[in-house]
Formats: sequence, structure tokens, C-alpha cells
Amino acid sequence: MAATRPLADALASQTREGDLYERYNGTWTRCFACAHRCPIPDGARGVCQVRFNRGGRLMVPWGYVAGSQCDPIEKKPFYHAWPGSLAYSFGMLGCDLHCSYCQNWVTSQALRDPEAVLHSETASPEQLAGEALRRGARAVVSTYNEPLITAEWAVDVFKEARAAGLATGFVSNGNATPEVLEYLRPWIDLYKVDLKGFDDHRYRRLGVVRRRPRRRRGAESHGPDGQPAGARHDRLVARHGCLGGARHAPRARLQRLRR
Repeated sequence: MAATRPLADALASQTREGDLYERYNGTWTRCFACAHRCPIPDGARGVCQVRFNRGGRLMVPWGYVAGSQCDPIEKKPFYHAWPGSLAYSFGMLGCDLHCSYCQNWVTSQALRDPEAVLHSETASPEQLAGEALRRGARAVVSTYNEPLITAEWAVDVFKEARAAGLATGFVSNGNATPEVLEYLRPWIDLYKVDLKGFDDHRYRRLGVVRRRPRRRRGAESHGPDGQPAGARHDRLVARHGCLGGARHAPRARLQRLRR
């Protein structure tokens, strides 16, 4: 059934005790789902807003989806895995990052608004795996919000998907810990690190997209391969869209970002 109460209240009942945490100093918990490693006192939430401490137990999201859809697997983009097949994607709510350019802001950041109301659907791992099979999917992928912070739910879904003969995957921001990666390792076939942004200006400022070189007036500038300057840029845009990928950024600019 759909949840229409304020999000924090509605989701508090759709949880179970998590696996990725330790208890210390009485009722404090330390979460290992993402690299923030939030120390959470009793009654408080982590930076993601969906993992919280209840009486010394870390409660984590379980038993619902905020969105699900069957897409070409190339859209994930796992273009090299089973080309032409379908991937059944599902997501929950919350994120450990606060990116203003997120294309999935409604699901990833809505919990930061105390008055936000969003529909979610109760579900079980068996139902999701069965729906993926019914739609003819080859893989089941946890995505949309940040799947690291809902890792326990994803693993339960992936267990059912594996039993049904389906592959599994994550589309994540990559802000992981060794603990969560080890927890996920037996149950994931595909892993993609991706910041889900649609702001082309921000991507250019961060050096993710190569700018088209300026041509000198009255002359056609050429690159070292003899091709007109900007031709490679045009090919990349045609193939990957306006955002391209980090692998296409100039090396010097990426090195500056790392520093």
C-alpha cells in the first residue's frame, strides 16, 4: 500500500535491524554502510537520514521501493554486459551525499525536508525477483537513490534474484567502506560508480567533459591524429550524450582534481 504520511514517520515502520554496524559506549552505534561511518546516539539518524539508532540497535530500510522500472541494460550503463537485454531497476529513499545537481533529487534528498510526502510501495524480495522475471529482465539492479545505505535490503533482494537465475548489480556513488563491500561481494555481479547529475555546467566546471577547442580565425585546427579539432568531442557527445564520462577528461585536469 502507498505511504502518504510524513516520510520520516512513514519509513520508520519499514525497517529491520541492520547488519553493517557496531555498538559501543552503551547505546551508541557506528554505521559501516558508507564512508561517513556515522556515530549515532540513541534516537538519532545518520547523515543519510534513513539509518537510525533505536535503543542501541541500528534500524535500516527494508520492505519497500520508491521506484522500479525495467530498462535496457545499456542505460545503467552496463553496455558491455549482455547487450540487448533488460535490467529491472529498483530504488529506495535517501543518500549519504547532498548534491544539488542530482537528477534523482526527489528520492535521494526528500527526507531532508520535514514536510515532504512521497509515495512508496511495500514490497518483498520475492515480489521484486518475480516481477523482474515476469518482465523478461536479465539482471536486477539497485539504483536511483544511493544503494550503499540500503545494502541489507539489496542483499535480500539479490538472494532471491540469484535463486531465480538473474544477475545483480549496483549503481552507486562509490562512497563505500571495506565492510560494506565485503558484505556485498558475494551477491553483486556488476558495480557502476556514477554521480547522477544533469547539470552540464557543473560537469564542465569539474573537468568531466572536454571543452571543444577554439579554432583560430581563418584556419582549421587539427589534433595530433590529423582529425579536425573537436571531431572527437562530437563523436563522444553523439555516443554518450552531453555529459560524457570521466575517462574522457584531460589527464592534467583530472590530476588537479585528485590533488
